[in-house]
Amino acid sequence: MRKEIPLEIFLTSERKNLFLGFTNKQIDNVEEWFQQNGLGSDIDSSEVMSERMAVDLFNLDLGQSRSPQELTDRYLMVHWIEELNLGDDPLKKAIGYWNDINNIPYMKPNPGAYRLYTYLHLVGIDIPRLTARPAWTRDSTLEYYRRNSPWVVEKDLLYISDNNIIDPEAKVKSAVELGLGAFIEDALEEAYLLADKGILTGLVPQSWNNRKYTDHTNVLTVNQRLRDGFKVLDPNNNQFVKMPNILQVYHVMADEILFRYF
Repeated sequence: MRKEIPLEIFLTSERKNLFLGFTNKQIDNVEEWFQQNGLGSDIDSSEVMSERMAVDLFNLDLGQSRSPQELTDRYLMVHWIEELNLGDDPLKKAIGYWNDINNIPYMKPNPGAYRLYTYLHLVGIDIPRLTARPAWTRDSTLEYYRRNSPWVVEKDLLYISDNNIIDPEAKVKSAVELGLGAFIEDALEEAYLLADKGILTGLVPQSWNNRKYTDHTNVLTVNQRLRDGFKVLDPNNNQFVKMPNILQVYHVMADEILFRYF
């Protein structure tokens, strides 16, 4: 019979595996800041690889062979559909692929996301999931969390608009109402909306944003930190660039929090 690892030993091990260039005190400081100020997360292409599901469904349905890496713009799939002259509404069809209720419960987590978010949950940082998904995806999204992170359902941490449209404004409104101090996001346009409300927003590197730079002091990108250097932390750059993108952005956000507040 397999012996269960004591929680304290598990968390100590995870600290060593998840975080580069931190002292234990710095890890404690960042976690204390998130506990006091709140950390929220987007779902699609931040926590889960919805871009992979969407492109797979697009290819299967239309006999194409596109890859997620070709999505150099979040709405590029609309253009792909337009090029095929199908006679359908391209935007509506693309939204259907990205929000397919039969596949949402089985989406794959972004590498590192499940491990990071589970660790944060275990140290008392419960992350509200805020999404611009249309209201009709609520049940399938809840099913995803029942299967993967049941505490999201148990603690009522999922926030989806009541509107049957893609609704980034509802996501921003929820973040403000919750009083979140920080947020993890993949869409630069939505990162600006959050940052304008005073929310420190880390941009998850994706093909549609990984060449973007910004002067907004509340929008944090991995590329800029690699270009300008870390302010407090001292991770090994060769190891850092090999980390899953969700862990990279967490490090960048932690570095900024340590610089500003400690």
